[in-house]
Amino acid sequence: MEGARRSPVFVRLREHWPVLGSMLVLFGVLLALQPFGAPYAGGLQLVTSAKYTLLLLLWSSLTLLLVSARQGPRAALYCVALGLALYAEARNFQEFSLWAPVAWTTLAVLALVAETALRERLLTSPRSQTWRAAGYTLVQLPLFGVPLAVLAYNGATGATLSDDSLLAIYQTNPGEALAFAREFIPLHYLLLVVGLPVVLYAANRVQVAGETAPRRPAPVFLLALAGSLSVLHLGVVYEKSPLLGMGGATYSDYRAELRAFRAVRAERGERLPEFTASTSGAPRTYLVVIGESHSRHHMSAYGYARPTTPWLDRMRADPGLILFGNAYANHPHTMPALTLALTEASQYNEQDYVNSASLVDIAKAAGFTTTWISNQVAYGSWDNQVTAIAEYADRQYRLNRHVGQTTRTTHFDEATVPQLARALETLDPQAHNLIVVHLMGSHWIYCNRFPRDGDSPYAAFVPGDWAQEERLDCYDHSVRYNDYVMRALYETARGFENFAGLVYFPDHGESVESGLGHYVGNFRYEMMHIPLYAWFSEDYRAQRPERVARLRARAARPFTNDIMYDTLLGIMGIETPHYRAGHDLGAPEYGIAKDALLTLHGERRVLDDPWIRKGVRDGVPETGGMRRVTHR
Repeated sequence: MEGARRSPVFVRLREHWPVLGSMLVLFGVLLALQPFGAPYAGGLQLVTSAKYTLLLLLWSSLTLLLVSARQGPRAALYCVALGLALYAEARNFQEFSLWAPVAWTTLAVLALVAETALRERLLTSPRSQTWRAAGYTLVQLPLFGVPLAVLAYNGATGATLSDDSLLAIYQTNPGEALAFAREFIPLHYLLLVVGLPVVLYAANRVQVAGETAPRRPAPVFLLALAGSLSVLHLGVVYEKSPLLGMGGATYSDYRAELRAFRAVRAERGERLPEFTASTSGAPRTYLVVIGESHSRHHMSAYGYARPTTPWLDRMRADPGLILFGNAYANHPHTMPALTLALTEASQYNEQDYVNSASLVDIAKAAGFTTTWISNQVAYGSWDNQVTAIAEYADRQYRLNRHVGQTTRTTHFDEATVPQLARALETLDPQAHNLIVVHLMGSHWIYCNRFPRDGDSPYAAFVPGDWAQEERLDCYDHSVRYNDYVMRALYETARGFENFAGLVYFPDHGESVESGLGHYVGNFRYEMMHIPLYAWFSEDYRAQRPERVARLRARAARPFTNDIMYDTLLGIMGIETPHYRAGHDLGAPEYGIAKDALLTLHGERRVLDDPWIRKGVRDGVPETGGMRRVTHR
């Protein structure tokens, strides 16, 4: 009677479903061959209309096959899944090719193969319906979960998905994820994602209640062929789906960079011994700020005509400030420069970075609580070595969620200011503290380094349209923005009890007017010309007047920033076997002669710099030593 009540069409479809399955496999073969190109596709290259026709036939046949086998709820579920996926693609990427639906279709075929295998395996189980419904739900979750999670993200944040947001997800720990969800994700979006398994399970319970054993076992060879083709096909076409491709490529890049970083960290960690260090005196807190691509020749505090450093200009009258006039980078690239500046390795000894103690290592050994706040990329070949140093800090706060060889940022540098305030709230003012803030500074692309949309208080500091060349204007604005950020960091830290002082230095300079940036292949000495300044509290100056006096007396002497490690240890009063007084600019024993100063990791002498040879008398530039740029 049941067969009589059903349409003869469905009866015939059910009787001959292996033939329909073979048709589906044929359509899959034709579509799968397309992305491979010659020689595999040969004469099978199809016009776009034929491809869409094949795709439509594929889904129509699939739906008819499922309905004929009394699997209507499953057919409806898979059609809804495809619709959600394509809507998520369109919502986030506006345009996508045929291969986006093909990629999702491939996932659907894989899911159906898995479901069929589960059905064959569990149909005779005592708890068949429960286990089958649960198994189907697990198989279907990725198909529904990915597009629904993306759409929930769109609705909750008002933003489209990007590699930035994916990297943030990959790098987020459970605590951060929960905090973000509580603050930014409305409850109904959370219920939508959390309730998805419940809805799918309920739909699958309806489906399995009407399932019966098929008249013929599912042809194993068809299942195997369909599954194999789907896996092969997905490996080619998933990147052509913007949603799947972005997720896969971003995750792959992240994992590769993370593996490379861990290798660097492991190599360094295995070679470093236990450190001995101590400090005496009253508890103090120190702030070290590391800039990026910062040339002193574009700072009004050093004589530049444009008002690029209004805060530092005013601070020159503060008795606590020391402005160093002739600091040099040890290398024009970030990693080579900072691996020496932050470790006991330098151009003047035979140690290397991997075997050297770092500023963080020694500060921790001396009893300091160490904090690292960074707006630089964490994981990438340009950054791994510095991150390997920062990883040993007691607390890390990373604002930049990018990975790889990139200079993109998630936030402007001013985001380090509230992060510093939050970090200070967690610190004990009656203990020794070291805080390092690593800025993105003035790195190319210069125009991307400061806000221009009025959302930042910095907008009030922009002195109008300077009407210069865009590269020069943007760089000078980035320098002025750096001055604004430094003022905010200084004012935030100065209010902390027992705050002793601040030291600012960048990794290297920049050749702006030439357009050469800081690429070592186009080396110019101006790439090595960096600013450096320090501010010390009244209490620190009273407790250590000799050190402050020596630093001030040597403020005009040329020196290179690879001695910052020893100089900072001396400033913090840390005693350790991993300290050389002869490399400490504030120590009585400082002994690097001017004619022994090196840069470019020993390949160039500082005194061969034309700027020194032409414009410096006893280390002090006669006219500021820089080209003055006037307003137009």
